[in-house]
Amino acid sequence: MIDVLIVVSGISVGVAVYAGWARLSELMNNYARYYFRTAEKAMRWEELIIPAATVRLYRLACASFGFVSILLIGGMPPALRVLIGLIVAAALSFVPILFLKLIVDKRRKLFNAQVVDCLGSVSRGLKAGLSLVQALERTSQYMPSPMCDELRIVLHEYELGVTIDAALVNMAGRVHDDDMSLAVSAIVTTRSIGANLTEIFAEIIDTIRERGMIERKVKALTSQGKLQGIIVALVPVFFAVVVNMFNPALMSLLYTTLAGWVCIFLIIALDVAGYLIIKRIVTVEV
Repeated sequence: MIDVLIVVSGISVGVAVYAGWARLSELMNNYARYYFRTAEKAMRWEELIIPAATVRLYRLACASFGFVSILLIGGMPPALRVLIGLIVAAALSFVPILFLKLIVDKRRKLFNAQVVDCLGSVSRGLKAGLSLVQALERTSQYMPSPMCDELRIVLHEYELGVTIDAALVNMAGRVHDDDMSLAVSAIVTTRSIGANLTEIFAEIIDTIRERGMIERKVKALTSQGKLQGIIVALVPVFFAVVVNMFNPALMSLLYTTLAGWVCIFLIIALDVAGYLIIKRIVTVEV
């Protein structure tokens, strides 16, 4: 009788483990499909040769590093180390995303800085008697990256049968640049009503330059507030380093006790919240 119960229990546990593993695999596959879809959509324009699977691998490596590092720290109960390790792993898993965002922002700023030169070149081509497609092709031959890459994609779509207006709209949707979106909207509208493209280009260039001057002026006026936010965020870190230099025993209570770790997380949360609030206050949209 006992043998039968053992066999039945073993079969039940095996079935439960199999069902749980199947469900976990299904959830992981659903997450992978969602992650790949959103990550590849986010990186479609940036031309970063980093597949979504590689980014996920980087996130897993950072999370594993943080978790193992916390486990190796002595002076804490095992359960506390595991809990803190999970929190640190979750935080470090976003580090690759932050680096990727910095790369993307840098590329978008570079693209935005090239918009006026691109429009000026196209405008000169139109004045010389070239068609819009010819002017775009001529501009793509000497403009630096990333502008030349986008123009080549537009021309390639046009060669495949997409209208030039649709190709330009697709580019505006990829780059998410306000100046380029304004230019594309004006070009498409002007071509649809048969107006003079050359005059429209001159007006667009003047508008973009004026808006750029206003943005630079606002940035200069708000730079002091942003610097104050950074200084306020770094003050607790500075005091923690100084106190640790003069009284290590007192500071050791922060990372050897549960109450200390709770204080650390509260300090970090409040510090980050304060910096984000200051940044939000001094950020002005033009």
